[in-house]
Order: sequence, then structure tokens, then C-alpha cells
Amino acid sequence: MKPLLFSVCLLLNAVTVWTPGCRPVIQRCNRLQVPAVAQQTPNPSTETGEPVRAHKNTRQLHVTATAYSPGCPIQGTGWRTATGRNARLPGVAVDPKVIPLGSRVHVPGYGWRLADDTGGAIRGRRIDIRLMSRGDCLRFGRRKMTVRVEARR
Repeated sequence: MKPLLFSVCLLLNAVTVWTPGCRPVIQRCNRLQVPAVAQQTPNPSTETGEPVRAHKNTRQLHVTATAYSPGCPIQGTGWRTATGRNARLPGVAVDPKVIPLGSRVHVPGYGWRLADDTGGAIRGRRIDIRLMSRGDCLRFGRRKMTVRVEARR
């Protein structure tokens, strides 16, 4: 069963239940109790067991992810990326032999980011996610994850 997403509105004393493939169910409740689970309608594209792809040029890639912050003198990073883009914008550093520069990369928990930078230690199936503070980078650490890559057109 797919996870449900809940949205709580304290002013209206209501809870909205969002389930994949169906409309939101808004229920009034006392003391903000979790409402009954909404009836899920099956998604015909996932019933066959085939992976659902957003675009024909989308592929999944297992990578080791780390994080870096731009303009950090400790890390030796500047305010421009390898493609000349402003480093204050969300992005990710990749190995151009594995993920072409200009591709869109979906990082779980961080959304879609542009592959616009390279790094000295970024070789093979490794990515470096650009975050804005050094503290966020230290909290991120090193993680193995599966990312979706949409090649540039």
C-alpha cells in the first residue's frame, strides 16, 4: 500500500487526506484525530508491475550522494558552477560521463535539480548535492540512494 499524505489545517479544524490516484478527502474532526483512510482507486499504469516513467528519456541510477555548499572557503568552492550558472540556485555536481551536464536529476527529498557542476572527487556514480549551508551539508552526510535522471533534449 502506498503511503498517505496528510495536511492539517488548525484554523478550520479539518484534516485533508491525499492518496495516490484519488481526490483529496476533507473531513472535519474534533481534537484533530486522524480520519478514516480514503478509498484508494487502483492506478492502471502500476497494476502491470512495469515502472512508470515521467519521460521517455528518464532512467533510474543508484548513486552515492554527498553535499556541498557554494562559496565555502573550507571546501574550496566558488559562486559559479562548471556551466557558468550561479551557484546560489539549486543544482547537483555530477560526472559528465555518467550524467550529462544540463540533465535534470530528481533527488529524493530534495526534488528536481539541474546537473550543472562537476567536482574533483565526483567520479562515476557519485553526485554532490548543492545545499546553502555547511551545517545542512554535514547533516546530509553520505547516502546511497536511487535518483531519476532526465537527459536533456
